[in-house]
Amino acid sequence: MRRLLFATVALLGVVGIAWAEDYEEFHIEFSPQWWLVSTSGSARSGATAVDLESDLGIRNNKSHFVGKLVLKPARKHRVLFDVLPFRLNGGSALTRTIDYAGQTYNIREQVTSEAKINYLFGGYQYDAVSRERGHLGIQAGVGYLNAEGTIRSSTTGRSSTEDIDAPLPLVGVEFRGFPLAASNLLNFNGEIRGMSLGRYGRYVQAGFNVGFSFGRHFTVQAGYAFHDIDVHDTNRSEVVKPRFSGPVVSLQFRD
Repeated sequence: MRRLLFATVALLGVVGIAWAEDYEEFHIEFSPQWWLVSTSGSARSGATAVDLESDLGIRNNKSHFVGKLVLKPARKHRVLFDVLPFRLNGGSALTRTIDYAGQTYNIREQVTSEAKINYLFGGYQYDAVSRERGHLGIQAGVGYLNAEGTIRSSTTGRSSTEDIDAPLPLVGVEFRGFPLAASNLLNFNGEIRGMSLGRYGRYVQAGFNVGFSFGRHFTVQAGYAFHDIDVHDTNRSEVVKPRFSGPVVSLQFRD
């Protein structure tokens, strides 16, 4: 009986220590991600909108790198940095005449295309809810979008390039929770961030992940993400309107 009582007390002590462990106590968290992107949408620099898939043959299911860094100087405060360089290319024989950046490309003309889209974000997050087993935070920050698109004709040798730069004020929410009692093995996390830009369009991004942790410092995650972009000038003569979506695999290091 005495041994059973001792074992019960010891077990309760271990569970109590595990339950009391703070899984949100860290100072830096870095998450390199690999995003298998499917691309749709259009771009305009002239009289006609150019469809990225049907006109330019932009390839889907291409892997892109995403980098996320979180600095946590205090319990409820986070400083956020994101970087996402998209590199897209394609080729097709045109099934209609299109105009782009001062050049006209005719039906049956063979064209290749290249798009470079760089997205940077810096912001601040306040964790309105902060517990040992998860948090819910409110974000505010500024994104920067630089997009450059080039179309080249293999038939005539002509080419045209257009680029657009846009600052993006963004707000959002982010969360993470550990559902298993006394364990950080499994977590669910996600975020949504965006803003209506009025007559200049909109920007929305979101992602959801399931994470499996190996100790306090290392997590493997799998999930799904999308970016919905519509950035243009006031008369819509220059428009960048792609949508990126697909599964994401990431590693997460924290200390």
